[in-house]
Amino acid sequence: MRLDVHAHEFPERYLREINRLIARGKFPRVAEPLLPWRLDQQLAHMEATGIDVMVLALTSATYLADRRLARELARIANEAFVEAAKKYPDKFRVFCFVPLGHVGDAIAELQHCVEDLGCHGLILGTNVRGRPLNHPEFLPFFEVVNRMRLPVLLHPMDPGWPKSYQEFRLDLWIGWPFETTMAVARMVLSGLFDRFPDFPLILSHLGGHSPQVVERIHMASGRGRAEKPPLEYFKRFYYDTAGPVPPEAVRCAAAMFGVDRIVFGTDYPFGPGRGRVFGEKAVACVESLPVGPEDKAKIYGGTAWGLIEQRERRANHGKAPPSRGKNLHRRRQASRYPLEGHGRFPGRKASEK
Repeated sequence: MRLDVHAHEFPERYLREINRLIARGKFPRVAEPLLPWRLDQQLAHMEATGIDVMVLALTSATYLADRRLARELARIANEAFVEAAKKYPDKFRVFCFVPLGHVGDAIAELQHCVEDLGCHGLILGTNVRGRPLNHPEFLPFFEVVNRMRLPVLLHPMDPGWPKSYQEFRLDLWIGWPFETTMAVARMVLSGLFDRFPDFPLILSHLGGHSPQVVERIHMASGRGRAEKPPLEYFKRFYYDTAGPVPPEAVRCAAAMFGVDRIVFGTDYPFGPGRGRVFGEKAVACVESLPVGPEDKAKIYGGTAWGLIEQRERRANHGKAPPSRGKNLHRRRQASRYPLEGHGRFPGRKASEK
């Protein structure tokens, strides 16, 4: 079973509202136009690439200062994703987005999404209009997340880079991994995970630069409030293969944190070929690991599915979650899915477009 834990989409109504706000100067302009959600294209992509289940989530949706707009946009996106997941229950799970710029509203939306709509996790930006996630203002929110034991996908969000960082789009390709690293380092060193140890945290793009700089984060721990060395917290997190990231980096993270901490993600639909190339790279990362089929199966979906099933079991008051459907248990044959051996999608050329 292959579960893509890191994928994005933009529901039509949500995108229409965003474009209207951009035109009025009430929403940050995006560097590249966002494409509307085509559910048929997404399902065809999943079928062609052997992805059984995708997690539906926004990408770095801005935490708006306007309270009404922030609530409305979050609700529009969440309800659209849940509608698709109900229509295709064997194909999609939902990580909701909440208006964290207004903590009370964020808690209310989170409770609505999880308790009423049945969302399975949360996508969380790395900062809230420049405020770090370890700011005391957000402690009541993390208390609720921790009580729910809700899986959280930490995703980079532009902190307001200097204009010079935008040259060559380095604000995206280097700045975003750096932003993830800074955010999780602050959360660790502030003692956030000592106070709230019960929610699983998935770090986007292999945790940014975390594997390379965890020793340097340790050097800052003398000024922090964490009860344990930083590496002990980083070994509790999960690291996705979206990004793209090189296979060598995935091998490094697996060696440092454990193979059971690596989860499959593609960043669909971003990258050349509307998600195809990034997906190929994610597969290549898993296939290059010097581990056996059982460990690769965990990375492709077993580990992440375990987190989601735990969430569903709690939502069902301890009862087993609904069946995943027979298509989630099908065995791939090498002739049908040649990507198992060398990280290539069937029927596709290696060119970017």
